[in-house]
This record gives sequence, structure tokens and C-alpha cells, in this order.
Amino acid sequence: LPTLTNPYVRKHVEPKGRFLAAEAEHHEILDAWHSKREAKVRKLVTQHLERTLADLRAELSATPAKRVSRARKVGRPRK
Repeated sequence: LPTLTNPYVRKHVEPKGRFLAAEAEHHEILDAWHSKREAKVRKLVTQHLERTLADLRAELSATPAKRVSRARKVGRPRK
């Protein structure tokens, strides 16, 4: 699975700041997991996957000029 998904992971975190947002989301998921908060884990993972899918769809369908514009907007964390 990592071999198949790696190009998409790289594409997803390519825009500036997106890696930090993804890392923050992963930490929040892990904290909920360690606290055994099953409903919170389920909610966070679902939100994370939905955002990642939306980001990838937008990034992969964008023209090169639109990609540059989106990359400049990405640096802020999501809520």
C-alpha cells in the first residue's frame, strides 16, 4: 500500500504549509487514539480523509497556474 499511495502523499503535501497541517491532524488523531476516544478517532480520521481526498482531487485536476495559486493559500491549519 505505501508503494501505491506514496506519489499521492507527496502530491498532497507538496504545497507549502500543507505538511504542517497534516502533521497536526495526525497528532490530534493519535492523541484521541491514546485516550481511547473511539468516536473522536472515527470523526477525526473521517474528516482527515475527506479533506485529503478533496485536496488531491483539486490539486490533480488544476491547471499549473491554479496549482501555484492554491499552494500559496494552503499554509493555514484546518479546523
